[in-house]
Amino acid sequence: NAEDKYMEFLEWLDDMLEDKTKPCPSLAEMAKLCASMPVEDFAPRRRAIFACLKVRSGDLEAAMGKARKEAAKEAAANFNHSAITADDVKALVDDLLDSDLKEYQKKQAEHLIWTFLKTHSTVYCCDGQGQLLMNDGDGVPIDVSPDSQSFNKLLISFGVHPGSPSRHRIGSFVETQCFHEGIQTTTRLAFHFDRKMFTAYAASRHGWMVKITRFGLEEVPNGTDDVLFVYPPSWTPLLTKPLEEVGGELGTEGDFPKSDMCVHALFVDGFLVRNLFGGTNFEIRSMSEKQVRILIMSYLLFLMAPGVVAERALLQALGPSSSGKTFLLELIGFVLCGPKFSPRSLPTDITEFEIQVINSAFLVYDNVSKIPADIRDRFCASVTGLEIVRRVLFTDKREMREMSKAIISLSAIEAPLPELEHQNRTITINFGEREAGSFIAKEELLRVVAQNRDDIILNLMRRMTLAL
Repeated sequence: NAEDKYMEFLEWLDDMLEDKTKPCPSLAEMAKLCASMPVEDFAPRRRAIFACLKVRSGDLEAAMGKARKEAAKEAAANFNHSAITADDVKALVDDLLDSDLKEYQKKQAEHLIWTFLKTHSTVYCCDGQGQLLMNDGDGVPIDVSPDSQSFNKLLISFGVHPGSPSRHRIGSFVETQCFHEGIQTTTRLAFHFDRKMFTAYAASRHGWMVKITRFGLEEVPNGTDDVLFVYPPSWTPLLTKPLEEVGGELGTEGDFPKSDMCVHALFVDGFLVRNLFGGTNFEIRSMSEKQVRILIMSYLLFLMAPGVVAERALLQALGPSSSGKTFLLELIGFVLCGPKFSPRSLPTDITEFEIQVINSAFLVYDNVSKIPADIRDRFCASVTGLEIVRRVLFTDKREMREMSKAIISLSAIEAPLPELEHQNRTITINFGEREAGSFIAKEELLRVVAQNRDDIILNLMRRMTLAL
C-alpha cells in the first residue's frame, strides 16, 4: 500500500544519503520524490539532500514547488469531477498552494501548534471568543486575541514572536479552531449561579473556585462543570489561602448567637456582628438596625449568586453628605471584591460604561447627580441583562455578544432616576442625618473587615448552603 511504499522510499533515501558512493538523482527527480514529504520527514534530511545534490536550498525549494504544481495540474486534469469529495479538493488545493515551500511550512506550523494546544488544554469558545485552559497551567484561561499578553507568551514558547507576521496568521487559525471545536460557554467573573443545577460558584483563588450546594462547600479547579472564571488585573482573590485552611471562626465566648447555631441564612451571628458590622450604625429611615443587617445580608448573598433571580436590581443609597450612604456600598464591595475595591465616578462615555459592566462584578458610582440619557437607558437594560455587541478579534465582521456581568449601585443626595420605570427596577435606601459625635473613620472599620475577611467569606458561603 501507499504507506509501505513511502517507508521504502524513506529507507532508500536514508541509505543513499549515508552512503556517499551511491549515485544521487538529478535535481528534478529528487524534487519530485521529496515534493510530497511531510515537513517533519523532510526537515531533518534537508541539509544532507542539499549536500548530495550540491545545490543551494533555494534551488531545491523552487524545484519542489514546481513538482507539486505539475502534479496537482495533472491530477486536476484527470479528475472525475462528478465524484469529487472535500478531501480530494483539499489535497489538490494543498498541492497548488504549497508549491511555495514557505506556505507549506506555515500551514504545517499552524497545524502543529493547534494539535499541541488541543492535546494539552481544554478549549472553550466563550461568546465567540476562544479561551484555552492549559492542563499543566495555573488554572487561568488564556484569551486567544491579538492583544492578549498571555497568548503572546504562549506563542513565544513555540518560537512565534508578537511582531512577526506569523503571530496574526497563527492566532487567526487558532481562534477559528476554538470557535468550531471549543466548548460553548460564557466566561464568569467573581461569582456564578447555575439555575438548572441550583449550584453557586465563587472564584476563590487564581485557578480555583468554591462550588456551593445545599450539601456543603468544595474547592475545585477552574473549568469544573464547564464553569470558566476569568481574572482581570483588578481582581482580588476571595480567599487568601485554600478553603481547607480557612477554619471559619464560630465565635468567642461573648458572641451570640454562635455561627454554628444559625439555621437562617439572613440572621446575623455574633461573629459577623463583631467583625462585619462592628462600629457601624446606619441611620436609615423606617428601618431598625436589625432590619438593616438583614438587608445587607440579603444583598451580599444576592451578589454571590448572580442569576438566582431574573433581574439584577439597582441599589440606590440616598441621603445627605456624611450620612454613610457611600460607605454602605463600599463595605459590600470591600467584602466581596477585596481591599482594592473603591467607588468610582459615573462615566460620561457609553463605551467606557459598557466596558465597566462586562469587566466588573459589582460597581459603585459615587455622588451621582445626573445621568446622561443614553447611559440612563443602559442602566435600565443592565437590570434585565445588557447585551454588549463587539467585533470578534482576528475578524472583520463576526460579532461577539457578551452579557453584562456587573450589578450596579450608586449613592446620591437626591434620586438621579426618578422616573417610575427606573424606580420599579431599583432598591432605594434613604439615609438620615448622622448624629453628632457618632463618626468613626471608615479606614478603622475596613481594617477589621480586612483582618477577618477569609472567615467572613466562609461564613457567608455557609449561609449560601442554607439558602440553597
